[in-house]
Amino acid sequence: MTRFRTHRHGGFTLIEVMVALTVIAVGALGIFSLHGATMRGNREARQLSIATERSHAWLERLHQDGLRWNQQGAPATTRLNTRYLQAVDSVWRAPVGGPVNEQVAADYQGMDTDGALRPNVYCTHTRLSWAIPGEVIRADVRTYFHKDEGNSRGMIAGCGVGVEADVTAALLGPDLRAVYASTLIRWRPLQ
Repeated sequence: MTRFRTHRHGGFTLIEVMVALTVIAVGALGIFSLHGATMRGNREARQLSIATERSHAWLERLHQDGLRWNQQGAPATTRLNTRYLQAVDSVWRAPVGGPVNEQVAADYQGMDTDGALRPNVYCTHTRLSWAIPGEVIRADVRTYFHKDEGNSRGMIAGCGVGVEADVTAALLGPDLRAVYASTLIRWRPLQ
């Protein structure tokens, strides 16, 4: 009786190698897409964080301005010493009249800018209305920015006076995002 020996060489067949490469490729593709989603999420979180900081900075500026309001009453003449509390009419406005270091526009890091040297990326508007006429003002602040940076790299052309109504309409669309914050400002009698 003759025995036939079958020799099996250690190794992998071509099909096994192709299946292994396919599994590795699918896994790598999943990791790369996860990386892209993480980068987008981090960018959006950074944008929201900076916009929130800008809104809170403007709330603080309005509170400091409220310290100059020292005569009770609803007419604007009772707030002559204030910078930002003149128009209490429930209309969104770009706050004007402050010092040079208090701009409505901010750059990528959230620092005040006039748009000349550094681009406007975040813009802030305020809306003042009476909570208690003549005594307490409700101050709403919105800081808006482009949702997707895209080709414009998130820059906003104009942040100043005159674009408020356009911004309000644009916030209903997919391009702009905004962070809103509110506070109350009470008049303080001179001591």
